[in-house]
Order: sequence, then C-alpha cells, then structure tokens
Amino acid sequence: MPSSKPVYPLRLSPEFREFLQRKAEEHGLSFNAFVVMMLTRSLGYRPLRRIEKALAGASPAREVPEVARNALCPCGSGKKFKRCHGERRAEG
Repeated sequence: MPSSKPVYPLRLSPEFREFLQRKAEEHGLSFNAFVVMMLTRSLGYRPLRRIEKALAGASPAREVPEVARNALCPCGSGKKFKRCHGERRAEG
C-alpha cells in the first residue's frame, strides 16, 4: 500500500553512496538509517522541540518559602519544621 507522504530520493554520486554505505556498516546501521541520522545531526533536528515549546509557555515551578527550623512545619502536622520535614538524614 503506497504511503500518502511524498518520497524524495537522494541523488548521490556512486562514490559518495559507497562511502556512506561503508560508514553505515561500520556503525551497524542500514544505509537509510545512517543517512537519516547524519541529516538530523547536521540540520540540528531535535524531536523534543514541541515539548520544549509547550514547557516554555507553562507556569514556572512554585517556589517554596524558606522556613525557620523552629517554626511550625508548613505541612500542617503541628510539629516544628526541624522535627518534621527539615530533619537531616544520617549519612550511611
């Protein structure tokens, strides 16, 4: 079944095609996979570009205000911060 996407064959000189085929074999890739890898690297393609754009418009991470050690813990436990979430774990 033919694909609806257009196919653009590369017109490469026979010498350059042989060179690329040798390099693809060295990397253990098919010719097509190697060419795609090289094109994406040379063009600076980044597949996460859409995600990065979405995150750029997102609100920044909420900043937690600093709590004094002897103040009540903001979690609502009623304990002092130093005994609740501010305790330091003993290093093993």
